[in-house]
Amino acid sequence: AGPQLRPVAPLRGGDSVILVRAPLRVSLFGGGSDLPQALTHRSPGSVVSFPITPSVFVTVRSRFDDAVVASYSVTEPVRDASLIENPILRESLLAGNVRQGVEGHLMSDVSTGGTGLGGSSALAVAMWMALSEYMGARGGIDGALHGAASVEIGRWGAPIGKQDHAAASLGGLNRFDFYDDGRVTRASYPVSPQVQVVVGTLILVHTGYSRNSSEVLKRADGAASSAARDFVDAGLEAVVTGRWWDVGELLKAVWRKKKGSAPGTSDDVIDEIIAKGIGLGAVGAKVCGAGGGGFVLFVVPPDRRMGFLEEIGLPVLPFRVAEFGAHVVSRTPEDLRR
Repeated sequence: AGPQLRPVAPLRGGDSVILVRAPLRVSLFGGGSDLPQALTHRSPGSVVSFPITPSVFVTVRSRFDDAVVASYSVTEPVRDASLIENPILRESLLAGNVRQGVEGHLMSDVSTGGTGLGGSSALAVAMWMALSEYMGARGGIDGALHGAASVEIGRWGAPIGKQDHAAASLGGLNRFDFYDDGRVTRASYPVSPQVQVVVGTLILVHTGYSRNSSEVLKRADGAASSAARDFVDAGLEAVVTGRWWDVGELLKAVWRKKKGSAPGTSDDVIDEIIAKGIGLGAVGAKVCGAGGGGFVLFVVPPDRRMGFLEEIGLPVLPFRVAEFGAHVVSRTPEDLRR
């Protein structure tokens, strides 16, 4: 059933406004090896990733009446949380049995769906943490990771693994290992000058369109997804030692293998974008997340970066490695806001 949210104190209308920030992420190596169908072939799956400064923000507050308001790209005023259309907002509230008398607001630096940066899972982590604070049932980072996964995977039924929930919950460069019994272990690495050299060669380019990652992931082959783990050890070593050229070559191999074994990850537009980027000097590239749209990650030599940015002709997302994972930014008592 997964972790549960249980209130430990009565809630009062207008008691506070809680703001939580959860970062998006860049997954470098091993993406897909955490999928359920991959773990049936080999356990554990392994992913090397880091959270980035573009983030998802969630506010939760009590209302004076019994209405429920969910606000994101649209505003949904409803009588009961079960009527909310946004699945993560809805299932998060229902997981805590918070059905009435609450407002939830979503803001995001990037769309939470279809970008390949783990936005939906960052939203799930932010909602779980905000509701935990709201209900006085704080379960810490580990609780947020597994609680958010229980909402998105268990309640909603998203065909994903836990790598995005882990990345949104924890800061810095990490290697996560995922086991078929649900366990997640972490090895953390300092964001050293060598790592910063590698990060400085990475550029996120938006394709101009997104995709339904669930449809792509449902078609993912378990054995092929499990094989993504094969690049983790060499990729992590290259990142930690600052060998950005090797990172680029490995990403090129990752993309070649993924494109050849996972239907729907690429199309003519993506192929043209990657070919153009390589022509502008990029060493390697891959589509972020499940593929089929969203962002493309390029590794570009420092001396080619300026020209690449000037000539690629598509939106570029600036980012840094996020020092912190999901956290409560503020909890403002009502009497301080009057």
